[in-house]
Amino acid sequence: ASGRELIGDETALRITERLLSDSGSVLLEVCRALWLTTAIKEKEASQALEFLDNSMMKEHKNLEASHDARLSVAGAASSAVKMMNDNERKGFEESCSQRRQGILSRYAWEFRNFMCA
Repeated sequence: ASGRELIGDETALRITERLLSDSGSVLLEVCRALWLTTAIKEKEASQALEFLDNSMMKEHKNLEASHDARLSVAGAASSAVKMMNDNERKGFEESCSQRRQGILSRYAWEFRNFMCA
């Protein structure tokens, strides 16, 4: 954890203000702007993940309903239908994992680009 995370934003700002009291007002404003922008980007990432999770839960519910309906009319072919359902479920889980990782990677790169700028 960073020092800022350990002591909190307000305390870190107060310490920075005291250290830079003669000529640090512009630098302090830059720090505040960077912290605020970081917080906004963290919130964006959190909201994007929450939206993805909610949409994947809905997709999962629909997929399971489809599997149940398919299995209910399978009759003698129920073992083949179960295997097909299992394969679809695995594919869905892999897709979810890839989509989640894609969002995490995108925001990680955005954070890196932001910090480099």
